[in-house]
This record gives sequence, structure tokens and C-alpha cells, in this order.
Amino acid sequence: MPDHHVHVFFYGSYMNFDVLAESSIGERPYKIAHLAGYRMRIGPFANLVSDNSADTYGILTDVTHRELNRLYVDHVQGKLGAIYLPKAVMVQTDDREPTPALCYISHCLEIQEPKADYIEHILVAARKYGFPPDYINYIASVTTKQS
Repeated sequence: MPDHHVHVFFYGSYMNFDVLAESSIGERPYKIAHLAGYRMRIGPFANLVSDNSADTYGILTDVTHRELNRLYVDHVQGKLGAIYLPKAVMVQTDDREPTPALCYISHCLEIQEPKADYIEHILVAARKYGFPPDYINYIASVTTKQS
């Protein structure tokens, strides 16, 4: 029986398909999307915090539950020691289409300094996808402040 696919909103390093490839998740069709009401905080990993005045940019793609398990249980929890849980959200794609998706958020992530190469993974993807300059500058400022 084939795995069931679900819409997932990736932000942070998981919107970079080179990073996803480390968990055997290949590049696939995606749409640029943003999630209103959340700010991305980076340290040591990307995470979302509620902020009605903010938007977080990322990609909307389809993945299987098996792939999500590899990402968030085997890799994030097992190797990195962080716990991210799924939350149902409504993202808006560049074609203005609101779409329900899963988004993974940590509710117990201890704030620490991120590594420069981690920030670079996020910046590479943000530039590739053409995110707004202010958003890219925000990501780059994390490196500047903490390097």
C-alpha cells in the first residue's frame, strides 16, 4: 500500500531540498507560500512563534507520513534532540490560493546560538525562492548578530 501524501509547509532549513536529501527526501513539486501570524525565530534551529504582525515564508509541498517520521522523529528528535509537533495551519501560496497544511513547531526549544552553516542553508533557499528582501535581510541579520 502506498504512503498517503499530505501538504506540509516547510520553513527554515527544511525548505532547502539539499537538506531534505540528507533524510532521503528528494526534490518534488512545490509552491512558494507564507504563513501569516507567525515569526520565524532561529536559534539553534528555525522555529515559529505566534506574532500577529509577522509572516513566515517557506514552501508548500507534499510528503508522506513515513517521510515526516524520518524528518521529525528520526532526525530532529533522535539526532538533534529537539521535539517538533504538527500543527494544522492555513498557508497562502504565491498564486493567492489558501491551502491547509501541516506545519511543525517546537513548544520546548531552548534558545541557543545557531551555527553559521545552518543559517546559510536557510539563506540559500530564501534567495532561490525569491522571498522579500526584508525577509532575507532578517535571516542574514541572525548570522551578523551571532557570528
